[in-house]
Amino acid sequence: GQGLVGLIPRAVTGGLLIFLGLSLLANWILDQRAYLTPLEFTVLLAILLCTMVAGWLTAVVFGLLLAVLLFTFDYSRISAVRSVLSGRTRRSNVDRSPARCRILDRYGDAILIISLQGHLFFGTAHVLLQTIRGHLCMPVERRPRWVVLDMRLISGLDASAIYTFRRITQICEEFSVKLHFTSIDPGTLAVLRRTGILSSDAEGKEWFLDLEHGLEFCENELLAVHEPPDADRSCKLLFAREDLSEREQQIYPRLLDYFERCTWAAGTVIIHQGGPPADLHFLIAGRVVVERERPEGGAPMRLRKMDPGTCIGEISFYLGSLTSASVVAEDQVEALRLSRRRLQQMEEQDPQAAVLLHKLVARQLGERLVATNRLAMELAG
Repeated sequence: GQGLVGLIPRAVTGGLLIFLGLSLLANWILDQRAYLTPLEFTVLLAILLCTMVAGWLTAVVFGLLLAVLLFTFDYSRISAVRSVLSGRTRRSNVDRSPARCRILDRYGDAILIISLQGHLFFGTAHVLLQTIRGHLCMPVERRPRWVVLDMRLISGLDASAIYTFRRITQICEEFSVKLHFTSIDPGTLAVLRRTGILSSDAEGKEWFLDLEHGLEFCENELLAVHEPPDADRSCKLLFAREDLSEREQQIYPRLLDYFERCTWAAGTVIIHQGGPPADLHFLIAGRVVVERERPEGGAPMRLRKMDPGTCIGEISFYLGSLTSASVVAEDQVEALRLSRRRLQQMEEQDPQAAVLLHKLVARQLGERLVATNRLAMELAG
């Protein structure tokens, strides 16, 4: 008991305490030095100094405070802005006519898309505010008219982030810029409504279920501003006259003779997923939705939406393979249809018309590929 402990020389117990203390110091100050950043090592020395001056209990509180400040500082250096793109490089999944694509290429910088990530708090939300302010302070001809905030990768936000969103809303109103939110989780959506940042209860005005629908809305508004009055006429011609040479314009009427004009009511399935090779269709009125069945069941997944002036079924048509997705008429649809049998007749009877058809289809496929590569370059950069 106590008598036995009392027989141990004080030099032994004192030496043991000194040994343990020096072992801890050697482990954390010398051995672990290579694993610590300069800032973390400075915090460690500060805690050691506090222990020597004020005692271990005060040092514990002081160390916790420094650890919180260090975490906040490190986390705030992770930008909440994952990517900043324009409507010229980041398009919605709506296939549009070549004429409308040229309008988006020319004026697409008027749409600013900012993808957010991580947890938004006072340390990271300020970066978002400065990013938007920097774009809105540009000259008028370069200033965006629509700002889209994609919140799909946001893990949470605090009160300071809500205040930042309010400031962003006020700044956008000052510059007459429309602000839209996409991919908001229900909890954040309720907070934004309660604080007055979102005034509309209906999806499709200030907020959207996903980025694709938000971009489609902004593109439609941009096209309404810049699209010429005869845009519908160019869509009914399938291709604008400037896309064709003088010789091709002479061949073009002969090409149309091989097509059959068809109409479908809204909701009609024009092409069934997994069906035989589809005919080639050129939309001249109405819209269609390309969707694919989910393996687990449930509602089909929307892949693309097609505007007048685009073609559908071209992959299955040329490869002779089963269709990979369904095509459904969103409203009353009018199209020109070419069967594989009629294509064979065209190639035999009028090779020049067949060459023109292949050239026009290849041009549309090439424009899609160029847009995809441009987006990949922007994201990689």
